[in-house]
Amino acid sequence: VNQDTLGTRDACLANLRSALEAGKRVVVDRCNCTRQQRQHWLRMTREYGIPMNQVTTVWIDVPVQECCRRVTTRHNHRTLAGNASSKRVVLSFA
Repeated sequence: VNQDTLGTRDACLANLRSALEAGKRVVVDRCNCTRQQRQHWLRMTREYGIPMNQVTTVWIDVPVQECCRRVTTRHNHRTLAGNASSKRVVLSFA
C-alpha cells in the first residue's frame, strides 16, 4: 500500500482493508511521521484481529538534508515534484 501510487490516505486505507479482507500480508509504505498518522493503520489491524506481535513499524532515519536533496532531484513523481515546495513538505516532517 503506497500513497505515492494510490494518491490519498483514504485510497490507501481502502486498499489495506481489501487486502486484509483477502487474508493477505500487507506493507504500508508511507511517511507516517506522527503517532496520530500511524494510528489509522494500527486501528485497522486491531479491527481485523491481527495480533500486535505480527505488526511492525519501521522508521528509516535519514538526515533531513539528504531527504531534501532527494526530493528536489525527483523526476515525474506523482505527489511531490522535484522543486522547492516539495522541500518544504520534507522540512515539515523534520
